[in-house]
Amino acid sequence: MIDSGGRRECASRRIPDREVLAWLRRRICLIADGPADPAGEPLRTGCAVFDGKLPRGGLSRRALHEVTGPAATGFALGLAIRALDRGGHLVWCIPDAWSRKRGEPYPPGLAGWGLDHRRLLLVRCPDRRELLRAMEEALRCPAVACVLGECGSLEPRDGRRLQLAAERGGGIGLLLGGEIPDPAPLAARTRFRAVPVFHPGRRIFRLDLWRVRGGSPWSGMVEWHERTLSFAVVAGIPDRTDAARCAAAG
Repeated sequence: MIDSGGRRECASRRIPDREVLAWLRRRICLIADGPADPAGEPLRTGCAVFDGKLPRGGLSRRALHEVTGPAATGFALGLAIRALDRGGHLVWCIPDAWSRKRGEPYPPGLAGWGLDHRRLLLVRCPDRRELLRAMEEALRCPAVACVLGECGSLEPRDGRRLQLAAERGGGIGLLLGGEIPDPAPLAARTRFRAVPVFHPGRRIFRLDLWRVRGGSPWSGMVEWHERTLSFAVVAGIPDRTDAARCAAAG
């Protein structure tokens, strides 16, 4: 139907071939990725340079996004706070094993990031199966603006279920993976790796946007500002992360 309709329109209106190709690409993207975000504007990080590398100038709502690396939680928390810009709640799903190892997030401490603890729901899950179930249910809820899940790597089937739930509910799903990115296929619009950059009193990340659907990969340093609740690109700060690791290993 697409091909035949495209040919008829081209023949009757003499549309240039390049416009027909552009139309076909848009149709293919809709079939592959699902409908465009009906909620309107995408989620902007506040950093124009970075947002310009993303489709439509920001992170797609009603979609999954993956963050890995040693600073995955911090960077994802900033994105989650940004996702609350239009109301709703943040649901943070945590497995029991993670809580026993690192402790639960401390709401007064999260206030230092600019997060209103009254809009935070912490969900402790006994196992991975229950965690995925909790994330799926939360993503289906229209009152939830963002779901943050400590889920590690995902099977394609599980990722697709979460993506469908996000499309139905309208919120953003942030998947926290391990320190090393997993190149296996995942139903995520963007895939990040975040590494902390040590600088007293500042929250700076070395960020790699290593996979983005419909956008351009990007690497650079960004900083979270709790007063403006936004990220900004930073320059002129030496990144000694790799040097420090090599020294510790030696």
